[in-house]
Amino acid sequence: MLYAVTRWLPFAADAVTFAVSFFTLSRLRTDLSAPHRREPGRSLRQDLVEGLRFIARRPFFRALLTWAALANLVSNAVFFVALLRMIEAGFHPTEIGLVSTAAGIGGILGALAAPYLIDRLATGRLTVLVAWGLVPPLVPMIWWDSPLAVGACVFTLLLLNPAGNAGIGAYRIAVTPDELQGRVSAASQFVSMSMMPLAPVLGGLLLERFGGAVAVAALVLATAGLAVLVTASGSIRSVPRPSQWQAGLALR
Repeated sequence: MLYAVTRWLPFAADAVTFAVSFFTLSRLRTDLSAPHRREPGRSLRQDLVEGLRFIARRPFFRALLTWAALANLVSNAVFFVALLRMIEAGFHPTEIGLVSTAAGIGGILGALAAPYLIDRLATGRLTVLVAWGLVPPLVPMIWWDSPLAVGACVFTLLLLNPAGNAGIGAYRIAVTPDELQGRVSAASQFVSMSMMPLAPVLGGLLLERFGGAVAVAALVLATAGLAVLVTASGSIRSVPRPSQWQAGLALR
């Protein structure tokens, strides 16, 4: 809708939202400084390596970040294929834009439902459930590429995602030593986001060589394979409810 008014307006709106974010963050009064002073002479590269080393030595972190990185690759490739199929089919830009709106609404509703689900399900079981729950919403996109169908699929997809991310993400933070929070968080983000630039390449190649239906089917199978990876990881599957793992950490 903003693009329809004028081309610069979406960027102006984005700038305003960042300004609001800056203002709200500047109002925080909690001491968020690191519990330990940074050692003199350390470089950012050394900090990143230390975070990666911490991750590499722990099966939970290895499995979680492997899944996160590959899931980012596959899910973004699916969205890229869906977008190009709608463009090729000649749908109106407004209809295509409403697909992203549907995804955003699904994400907001999923975020509202996330605390309820996280409190009532074991974190590991919830993560496995979400991993498998990402598969069925993609299946209809094999045969249908209309904005209505794609919008319904991505709405359902984003509805499930926040609870899984928040639950297992909170556990990841909880089991990370205070002095390594920044380094492990930065290394985790680096790893999980590192595959995303390849998503358009993967989606484009599949779409060009095999067509839309086969491209989506291949990515659906990849999503199911990633769900198997999460299910097979005992270190993820065995994580209990937040009340239980918080109590266990408090006894350390």
